[in-house]
Amino acid sequence: MGRLGLSTVFVAPVALAACGRVGFDPVTINGGVDATGVLDPTFGTDGFVVVAAGASIDGYDITRRGDGYLVLGSHRVGPLGADDSFALTGLTADGELDPAFGTGGILDRGSTGQDYGGGLTSLGDERLIVGAGHAGTDDVELARVDLTGAPITTFGTGGYALYDFPPGQQDAANRAAVRPDGTIVVCATADTTNQDSHIALLAVDANGAPVPSFGVNGIVDENQTPSANDICWAVIALPDGSIVAAGDGGSQLLALRYHADGTRDTNFGTGGEWRGGTNGRIFAAALAPDGDLVLAGTDQNHGVVARLSPAGVPRATFGTDGIVTETLGGTANFFHAVAVQPDGKIVAAGAIGIGPLADDDATFVRYNADGTLDTTFGTGGAVHVDVSTTDTILGLMIDDDGIVGVGTVDLVPTTRLFVARVR
Repeated sequence: MGRLGLSTVFVAPVALAACGRVGFDPVTINGGVDATGVLDPTFGTDGFVVVAAGASIDGYDITRRGDGYLVLGSHRVGPLGADDSFALTGLTADGELDPAFGTGGILDRGSTGQDYGGGLTSLGDERLIVGAGHAGTDDVELARVDLTGAPITTFGTGGYALYDFPPGQQDAANRAAVRPDGTIVVCATADTTNQDSHIALLAVDANGAPVPSFGVNGIVDENQTPSANDICWAVIALPDGSIVAAGDGGSQLLALRYHADGTRDTNFGTGGEWRGGTNGRIFAAALAPDGDLVLAGTDQNHGVVARLSPAGVPRATFGTDGIVTETLGGTANFFHAVAVQPDGKIVAAGAIGIGPLADDDATFVRYNADGTLDTTFGTGGAVHVDVSTTDTILGLMIDDDGIVGVGTVDLVPTTRLFVARVR
């Protein structure tokens, strides 16, 4: 695979197929509204699946095909002395590896250095998906595949594309989103020559070519305070084409809003950004039915959920000054994922330490729209899944079948991709 410069021109876009409930389809019917917080016994073993596929493999994100099958963004850890690889994993609706996807259910990018799988986003009417990752060359990498996991060769070079953010130090992508016009926005982090990190966004078209009207040659670089070590962990594409990015603002909760051309929306928060907390970061973001932004992460070793108005103002009726801090006990707790149901209830997921040894359990927590715990869900508002001493959910999806989380369990000496479904 060649390295693709940001001025590279690719072949003309492929014509789009008719939509319908085929391909990768994020549209839901009941959207988890009926979920009561019980692990689904029809999925895997007692509601969860641990994927054993050779070397260690971690799960980062999840999407659903129209036939109910799942595709997971994952990271395969190479044997000692070998390089890691970017991977996608396909599962059937009941949690088995999909033999028609990739090779035995896994599409392995293959070793190009230290590659990491990242966020997934669906291009619904193209029946395709894009994965964002960190390539061994320290560049951002995108991949585009079809329903079987085969790379779409009109995208980049052989289905993969690399992007280098100036000055070219350790660039990494975490999440991606599709805007209404079909362009893809990638939430990334770029390092300066002195190893300080800053937030960057990349916009490309359906064939991987940078969007020239976005930022500079498709890139928005927030290298304004290089000592802040800002990291972008989440991105949302809004209905009007604008973008919200969220993450770590020098150990503060951070959200920024941009116009469709990548310029800061200075009407959002203060100067285009909102900051909160004292020692935390945002890992995930979602859009509520009323247009509010819902953010999830950690602050002071507790999982937190924040709710902002479309103008970036904390909702005073949500928690304390717009932030809810989980109170389920344990230490070093994190929310890595969040989703909002059509009825406005919020599901946050991650890891919460349970018991005297503070083992990390993969945990789903559901809140009412005002931030109070929904005690009709699970036990006291939470569902815990205990597989090993260190279990966590990193990606979350709400679909017709319930609430699905993907993440990692630590089965020493290997880690395994883990998926759980709650109804």
